[in-house]
Amino acid sequence: MNTKLTTLLAIATIIGSLSPVDGDKYQNLRGKDTLSELVEEESAGSSAEWHQHNHARRRGSFRAVWYKPHFQCGYSAPANFVNNEMKRYHADFIGVSEYKSKGRINDRSYGYGNIHSQCGPSVIDLYYDDMNWSKVHELGGNRCTYSHSEKNKYGEKSVGGRPWAAGLFKNKSSHNEVCVVVAEVPHAVRHHKLDRTCTHNRHEISDCERNKDGTSKILGTSELVRGVERVCGDTPVVFMADSNIQSPSISTSSMFMSSHGHHNPLADLSDHSTPYTCCNTRSHQKSTQYAMDRIAATNGKLKVETLEGGSKTKGGTVHFPGQQGYICKTEEEHAPLLARISFAGKDTQLSDYSTELVEEESGGTEWPLVPTSHFFTHGKGHEKKPQGDWYYPHHNGEMVVHMSRPPHAKCTLTGGSGPYNFGEGHLHKDGHYCKNTKCWVFPVCSPIHGHGKGNTGTCTWGHGQHQDCHVLIMQTPGHTYYHKTLQKELSKTDWKPYK
Repeated sequence: MNTKLTTLLAIATIIGSLSPVDGDKYQNLRGKDTLSELVEEESAGSSAEWHQHNHARRRGSFRAVWYKPHFQCGYSAPANFVNNEMKRYHADFIGVSEYKSKGRINDRSYGYGNIHSQCGPSVIDLYYDDMNWSKVHELGGNRCTYSHSEKNKYGEKSVGGRPWAAGLFKNKSSHNEVCVVVAEVPHAVRHHKLDRTCTHNRHEISDCERNKDGTSKILGTSELVRGVERVCGDTPVVFMADSNIQSPSISTSSMFMSSHGHHNPLADLSDHSTPYTCCNTRSHQKSTQYAMDRIAATNGKLKVETLEGGSKTKGGTVHFPGQQGYICKTEEEHAPLLARISFAGKDTQLSDYSTELVEEESGGTEWPLVPTSHFFTHGKGHEKKPQGDWYYPHHNGEMVVHMSRPPHAKCTLTGGSGPYNFGEGHLHKDGHYCKNTKCWVFPVCSPIHGHGKGNTGTCTWGHGQHQDCHVLIMQTPGHTYYHKTLQKELSKTDWKPYK
């Protein structure tokens, strides 16, 4: 096979295997303008890296990402980065701070919810995987870290206009709960000298001006601590923030204190490490001088298994899996961080990966599964065969019904244990195939033990579903079937990898 043909097939595979939650045009999948850029980006995150993430998640850890592009970045690169985390790696939680640009983060298309907060012109967003986590409670909207009494006493300049947001989440499979907090923490200032910083080393922080409640050594954080206590309670916390702490020797927990007879959950945070992440600067200045960005978790209840991103050395080159150097490459940008976090002392599997997996990933999981029955290969009666959302050149322009697999979906079925019981159809809309056409999404029900009898399932999209396994069928002229008929025929057919 010549090089040109190989490239075309690679492009077709990437384009064709979109799942129904993708919802974007091929060429705009990552905010890229050309297919060559799309292929290059898709290959940037290696298959080995994807499998490493998948196996880690099945062992019970979840993926948390923090990134602060800063206002100076007006390009689409940060949106492309976040979209890649959502689509390719299914990150559980993503915190994004101070990003306003023309780049679009496709959270709804990829099945994510969002908690947005703003303090003055500063904004912050917490994205969460809505297919795997249920939101129990949230704090967002117009929300600043300082209390009104702090602002009135010290002035807005001293307390800073910093946003924060939080959400309490329950995993849909394991039912474990976690409280995720994203924040912009004000710059710490020296006691009685509010124009000087005090975080050059771990000894200096004792000289910092406390907040009004006495719950933090950082002025302007009283409302942050109060809010975290309200929304999180005793639930373990994941804290992702630009701490504005300069020295890596100052731990995240040392910023906070418990006092006045009440417990401050942020005082129990534990770091894995504190790499240098700030900031990208002009060429004649030194970059990456401060360890400001943090991902920390409640000690004894959660464990940060790994932390990647930033630089281990002051002034060094920042790294992120699949990425070297800053992403936007504009002034004041912070390097992103990636943490894998587990529930301490619990050997539990999270999300729908934990649902009785009976088939493992294989080396050929790039190709989707296709149905083999006469109904899907030739149709029934006067109607043509059902149409899916996979365009493949070998099919002369036909839209093929298929079941996406890694890296385009979480589904690891190989077809060997089919037929599969499919659940109730879910009407689906997106910005491309299903914009002006009625589409049905049918999930594979879990557990898959007992399948093969041709029975329809009772699961629904996101509830009782096996992993992310599903099929999308479009109702277009000449290809229209009653949704119950489609569910029945899906539950009767065998499946095989296309290649």
